[in-house]
Amino acid sequence: MIERCFVRRNRAVQLHELTDLVAVRAQATPDAPRLESTIPESVARQLSGSQVEAFEQAGWAFQEPSSRELPEDAPRAKVFVKPDGRLALSTNTLTVQLRDDPSKEEANALLDPYGCRVLEQLTFATGLFRVAVTDQAQGDALDVANQLMDSGLVEFAEPELIEEIGQRSP
Repeated sequence: MIERCFVRRNRAVQLHELTDLVAVRAQATPDAPRLESTIPESVARQLSGSQVEAFEQAGWAFQEPSSRELPEDAPRAKVFVKPDGRLALSTNTLTVQLRDDPSKEEANALLDPYGCRVLEQLTFATGLFRVAVTDQAQGDALDVANQLMDSGLVEFAEPELIEEIGQRSP
């Protein structure tokens, strides 16, 4: 387990990365065999069974990174546990707000040295973009979010995480 963090709304968000586990899209295609989760007992104790089940129902399987059952081309995600015990999966996307309201082209030029490219410009705030972290980045989405925050280039840079949202009362 590795302690990781990023900044959200000027507060550090702590995460525990479970390095002995990876989430895999269990059925990338309809005719692909279904991949079952095999979670080591030492890791299973740290996870909420209902959250694991929710991710499995959404098509994710949990495996050890060295598992021979992992399909080569299946999407993978790092597995995190938040301080409140909630399970979160990594993505390769960030939401960033750049200073000075640049155009999409200017944003790409600013973000390129960090291994990012603009996916879309969001319109509910100025300078707001959803960006992908590419193979040219120095690290994963959490690392890049922290690099961007340290650079002073952005108002904020937050990694997008996949989390289970419980049922809401009517």
